[in-house]
Amino acid sequence: MVIKNFNELSLSELYSILKLRQDVFVREQDCIFEDIDLKDQDAIHLLQKEGDILHAYARLLFEEDKITISRIVTPLHLRDQGIGKAFILKIIDYVRENYSTFRIRIDAQTRLEKFYEKLGFKTVGPEFYFEGDPILHVPMELEF
Repeated sequence: MVIKNFNELSLSELYSILKLRQDVFVREQDCIFEDIDLKDQDAIHLLQKEGDILHAYARLLFEEDKITISRIVTPLHLRDQGIGKAFILKIIDYVRENYSTFRIRIDAQTRLEKFYEKLGFKTVGPEFYFEGDPILHVPMELEF
């Protein structure tokens, strides 16, 4: 897993990240929302790559006593291979090692609630629509 601040990302990496987010969130899921939300500059970016090919991506956003993992994404052709699960577990380990006083939050798509429950997350609120996205989400947290 590659871990970088925004200014450490190469132009090629940034392009790959934005392309993957667009391919999945906008094109595949047919969601018109503001993906470039001006939060990337303050985030930690997590990339799972094989060579120069991006296999998974997420970013960490910091708020008071919690870290939100957001924009979690893998390409359609790589799903159901365990890449997403392994990636999330690496992120959890990274946060435990470096930010152990923080809770981890995910605004998960409701269809993925059971997936995240198996990784230790608990639902902490009602379903909601995220930033104009027509897909229902549910807030979930993991405490250490």
